[in-house]
Amino acid sequence: GWGLCFDGTGYWRSDGSSRLRRHRADTYEEEVSRTVVVTSQGNVVSFLNELECVDDVVFANVWKTPYVVQIR
Repeated sequence: GWGLCFDGTGYWRSDGSSRLRRHRADTYEEEVSRTVVVTSQGNVVSFLNELECVDDVVFANVWKTPYVVQIR
């Protein structure tokens, strides 16, 4: 799975792993310093899919589960 959403100034991208990567809107250059590893209660959350950006929050479906995670 994968996902992409626009937060108003840049893009957040998932590749189905636990990492979200941010890209510049004008060049799509990856902003390596803004890469986020998503965890919940100390555990890595993998299979991030179908991103939605709402204000300063990214929501991601956890592929093949009924769960949606909220990433700040």
